[in-house]
Amino acid sequence: MWKKRNGWWASKALGLNVAPTYVVDIKNGTNAAALSNLLAGNIDLFNNFAPKTAIKGKFKTFFNGAPYHLGANTTWLFPNTTKKPMNDKNFRRALAFSINMNQILDKAYQGLVNKASPTGLLPIWDKYVNQKVVKQYGFSYNAATAKKILADAGYKDTNGDGFVENKDGSPIDLKIICPNGWSDWMTSIQVIADSAKAVGIKITPEFPEYGTLVDDRGHANYDLLLGNDRQYSNTPWTYYQYIFQLPIQKNQTTVNYERYTNQTAWNLVKQLDKTPTTNKAAYQATMSKLQTIFLQDLPAIPLWYNGMWSMVNTQYWTGWPSSTGSQSTPTSWRNYWQMTAIDMLTKLKPARA
Repeated sequence: MWKKRNGWWASKALGLNVAPTYVVDIKNGTNAAALSNLLAGNIDLFNNFAPKTAIKGKFKTFFNGAPYHLGANTTWLFPNTTKKPMNDKNFRRALAFSINMNQILDKAYQGLVNKASPTGLLPIWDKYVNQKVVKQYGFSYNAATAKKILADAGYKDTNGDGFVENKDGSPIDLKIICPNGWSDWMTSIQVIADSAKAVGIKITPEFPEYGTLVDDRGHANYDLLLGNDRQYSNTPWTYYQYIFQLPIQKNQTTVNYERYTNQTAWNLVKQLDKTPTTNKAAYQATMSKLQTIFLQDLPAIPLWYNGMWSMVNTQYWTGWPSSTGSQSTPTSWRNYWQMTAIDMLTKLKPARA
């Protein structure tokens, strides 16, 4: 719980005043528990995923219609590239072609999110996308193509069980994980597993507790997992640092969970960091090289643009951010307070005197 104090610098300098006296962060272990609290009137600002059916009545979203929420980040499928067959770019490419994204959008989100670009870059960075590179090396759901890539790369079903084996004949029996209680992701990884089964890849979904997943992710004790903790920013450099940063540490706590090693790519990321965005030709040239490496090797597979989940209860407070009102970020996620979420608190007004 935070309590408002007097003497905030912005009150004098900018004439701003945070409206609520208290901000209370209610811990919810699952999306279902959070939604139950919202429906009971115990939450004013709801930043968990909720199904489309919950968007009604007194609960408001940033947009009045689909997709209802701002885009916050890209959700990626991370393969552990230290394990076979995930260490084979051909297998990763086949896996990318096997994923039925339309089913994920329908079953997990009811159209609340959009499919990601093969580059993984958020829509705010569309101007940097090299469409020629995407056309040449991009991917989309195509089970027949996935099967052909597997066969051409030497992955065959040698024992007739319906699943391909590794090139050396050893079984492929992969686990895909997401945190228990993250209902949208739980549905999504089931779709990924079902899609993979249709092309002959055996993948089983598992749902560990979040803390266990974080530890296993950091120490490479996993096969496949979802991740989206690199948020939007003013530069795509943050995304490429997330994917390519070197060197690999014993515990990868924040970046390169897939443990992909490509020194050329990392050098380009560092070069991008030093290139002013005003030097458009140089910036675009480096971006195109990074997109080419990414799409050729697919160290991670972009899936969808995760929504900036935000539903508000207007029973007690009004003035929440919306597409027709305040343009502040409507979320309490980490670091978003510094990205205008504090401004959100200064725009609120009591619903009744």
